[in-house]
Amino acid sequence: MSVDEARFKKLDDVTDCFLQAAAWVSWEANRMQLIDVKSRRRNGNEAVGEREEEVLLDMIKEVGGA
Repeated sequence: MSVDEARFKKLDDVTDCFLQAAAWVSWEANRMQLIDVKSRRRNGNEAVGEREEEVLLDMIKEVGGA
């Protein structure tokens, strides 16, 4: 493997790590928002339409929320 190939591989690995971290942060932020919406709905602090609530609950199940 040449020096240029090794540099490219290292850059590619760093890029992959960064993209995975960014995706995880986005996923986690969305999961926390959904849990917050469900919690507010459960406490009666926010009115959510029947259909919206059904969709939110399905989304929470998908992301592994409470």
